[in-house]
This record gives sequence, C-alpha cells and structure tokens, in this order.
Amino acid sequence: MNQAEQRKTNFQFALYYGVLLSVISIIFGVLGSFIPEETRKSFGAIGGYASFVMTLSISGYVLWLALNTRKEEQNGFIAFSEAFNISALIGVVNATIGVIWAYVYLYIIDTSVFKNTLNEIRNELEKNDASSDKIDEQMKFMEFFFSPTFILPTTWIGSFLIMVILGLIVSAIVKKDKEHPF
Repeated sequence: MNQAEQRKTNFQFALYYGVLLSVISIIFGVLGSFIPEETRKSFGAIGGYASFVMTLSISGYVLWLALNTRKEEQNGFIAFSEAFNISALIGVVNATIGVIWAYVYLYIIDTSVFKNTLNEIRNELEKNDASSDKIDEQMKFMEFFFSPTFILPTTWIGSFLIMVILGLIVSAIVKKDKEHPF
C-alpha cells in the first residue's frame, strides 16, 4: 500500500470511529438530559467527575478499538506516529461533530439551559447583596461566556486536546513497530 492509500485509509478509519464516538457521546448526553435537575444537583461534583471519567473511558475504548483494528489489518504492526495520527483525526472528527451538536442542542433545541444558569447566577448575586450595577456588569460578563462565539471554539479546542492526550496514551500502549516488535 502506498503512502497516499494509507493516508486515505487512515482518514476513513478516523471518520468512522470519530462518528461512532460522537454518536455514543450524543446518546449519553441526551439520556443525561432526562435526569431531573434536582437529582443532578444532589450528586454535586461527584456526579460531574463520574460523568467525566465515563466519557474518558468510552473515548479511550473507542481509540483502542480503532487502533487495534488498524493494527490487525497491518499484520499486527502499527507505528506510534500512525496510531497518533489516527487518534488526532478521530479527535478532529469528534470535536467537530460535538460542536455542531452542542450548537443545535443549546441554541435551537433547549435554549433554557443557559437562561436557567444565568437566572441562578443572578439569584446568587442578589442573595449576596450585590448592587444592581454590579449584578448587571456580572450578567453581561457571563452572557459573553455563554455566547456561541465563546462556547463553540472553546468546546472544540477542549474536546480535541482531551482526545490528543488520550491518543498519546493509547498510541503508546497499542504501537508495535516492525523494526522493534518486542
């Protein structure tokens, strides 16, 4: 297989497994939205940590599955650089689909998410006896952080960086060079 065919195949792998990971993530996100707000709040930070660990585990497993499948197709060998390239491409696909889904969900399907959060922030500021000027200033500041111009690029960058870090770890585990098979 020449280098151009290998790149095409690597991209096809990344596209397939990136879409697979995105679909799994979206399904878990939709299922999570059915959990009542009171229940989510009762778990506090522990629930957030558990969700993050579960997301990392699923992402790591999908990366491992993709790289092992590719390795098997190449007679049990895959270079670290190839494994990492596939992982990074999966990260690009996953981050891109994730950002598109986040926009559709947060700004079209359920616009109440940010409104409710902003109302909670306002109520908290009012409880702390902040002046109305201070509250207005803080609310304008928070509205920027909930705008698509801030949320979408930071979501993409964060998702991609997490996948790159996971990709480094999984690539190091899965790699098996032809020159150094042990």
